Amino acid sequence: MSNLIDKAKRALHRGTPLVRIYTQPTCAACRSAKAYLDQKGVAYQDIDVTRDPAALQEMRRVSGLRITPVLVIGDRVLTGEPDPAAIDAALAAAGL
Repeated sequence: MSNLIDKAKRALHRGTPLVRIYTQPTCAACRSAKAYLDQKGVAYQDIDVTRDPAALQEMRRVSGLRITPVLVIGDRVLTGEPDPAAIDAALAAAGL
């Protein structure tokens, strides 16, 4: 756990979050994805696309879609209903 916290602190210090999740307040899949990350103890940046038009554009640029959630983990982009195995694989590839 300490190693994970150290990695997250280093990433935040560099200004680059290792995990970003684009969400909407009413999105059940978004809540599920965040709950899974919370359960795993993974720090993430929660970006509400309903409050920030620039964030919505960034999400669309990154994913090619306008649906939430969009998880950006390292260099991987996951969309739609969260798949724990895909999230775990992306976290492992990012060194988390």
